[in-house]
Amino acid sequence: APGCYAHIHAISFFPEPRPRAKRRPGILSATDRRMRWLSLCLPAALLLPLLAWTPSSPRLATAPRRHLHGVRQRLGQWSSGAAAGPAGGSRRRRAGSLAARAQYATTAKSDEYDCIVIGSGVGGLSCGSVLAKEGKKVVVLEAHDRPGGCCHSFRRRTAEGTWDFEVGPSVLQSLGDEKSVNPLRMVLDEVGETFEEKTYTGCGMWTEEGYWRYQLGPEEAQGGVKEMLMKMSSNPARAIKEYDNLKEELKMVSLLHDACPLTSLRQDWGALITTGIGMMPLMITRPWAVRELPKILDSFHRISDPIVGEQHLKRFIDVLSFFSGFPANGTIGAAMIYCLQEFHKPDASLAIPVGGSPAIVDAFIRALEKKGGELVTKAKVDEIMVENGKIVGVRLQNGKEIRAKEAVVSATTVWDTVKLLKDEASPEVRKWKSQMDETPAQGTIAHLFLGIDGDLPLSPEGKQLDPAQLFVKDWNRPLSDPQVNQHEYLCVCVCVC
Repeated sequence: APGCYAHIHAISFFPEPRPRAKRRPGILSATDRRMRWLSLCLPAALLLPLLAWTPSSPRLATAPRRHLHGVRQRLGQWSSGAAAGPAGGSRRRRAGSLAARAQYATTAKSDEYDCIVIGSGVGGLSCGSVLAKEGKKVVVLEAHDRPGGCCHSFRRRTAEGTWDFEVGPSVLQSLGDEKSVNPLRMVLDEVGETFEEKTYTGCGMWTEEGYWRYQLGPEEAQGGVKEMLMKMSSNPARAIKEYDNLKEELKMVSLLHDACPLTSLRQDWGALITTGIGMMPLMITRPWAVRELPKILDSFHRISDPIVGEQHLKRFIDVLSFFSGFPANGTIGAAMIYCLQEFHKPDASLAIPVGGSPAIVDAFIRALEKKGGELVTKAKVDEIMVENGKIVGVRLQNGKEIRAKEAVVSATTVWDTVKLLKDEASPEVRKWKSQMDETPAQGTIAHLFLGIDGDLPLSPEGKQLDPAQLFVKDWNRPLSDPQVNQHEYLCVCVCVC
């Protein structure tokens, strides 16, 4: 394309689309309460891996190993310092030609599968590709005419030229560090795929106080977080001290986070095994660390508010939290613990996939199809079928029924999934729908795409602009506030390539 493009996210242009029962700050949903309770039970889980590896119980010894191979493999590499990539070579390669594929299959090859996955976003394709790797007969159903969910792009031809616009995530962490606990990186390692990327080290911030830059990497480095706090804080000494105190508060829980990466978390009793295996060595050497476990699943503001009072530092934490969709109040502790730890490692960086976010989708499609999995587009699911209280498959909008022998996985939103479960006679369905009603809806996001023909201006510091720029119009309103007038905005992200 001539010049470059700007992808602008305008947050909260319109009122919230689906009125939901409001949840008071700090009040946990049923799922949150269940996960917190499970986290408190994790010490008991440390006995289960020991039983699983006991020679006298061969069935237990083999059952969890197959499904936890990737987690244990990663833990072994961390302890030995081995690299996860192929020996003697680079793990980068081009995404291939899938992004340019004219069309995808629109009809499933069979009427019955082991597992059916609804939705081909990154979550659905991750699930499908891992299931296929484990030997399951799996099909991923996509209602759209192309896979990827939010991770795709579109093309517009004008008199000025042809423009490719990115629709997917604006800010991605680099896959670079072989020991990273980046969940995307860990899943790609598990299925044996990757994509080529271009990296950058910071994000431009345009706020009421003026322009400043959030730089990844060590906090003490030139241009790092502490230099930014010295420049922008009303009380730099206080801000730096509070930041250091916050990092000290998170030191032990960061070790737990490393031992128990996000890919091992689940919302059932299996969490006692998947998390217990990873944390067992740490619990043996530091048993008191168990007291820190609830912080992983709690709202991050419960950790930061008692420590951080300096205004600019609080705003910085809210902005960093907002990459997950909420300010600190509402962001799960694991997400911010991850950011404050991973983003400040020596080689930390952000990345743009070569070919845009469809390159991520292509990597998972390769993983899915090379193990015999299927991707079907234009296959809109009309109903998740329930018989005798058990989910047995799906019915498509065209009337075709596809049966599932083991599972139906919905990788769509909670609200879309609720609509697909139409058997109100099932007590299980009614109970689940009632629980999901507690989940608050996000405000609407409007996207404005601008094609810019020409060179980009330099930043106020006289340097080239980073690909990601964040604009905050009014600090007095919450970043996630949906109650704004039409045509107003609170926060705008611009991604320029």
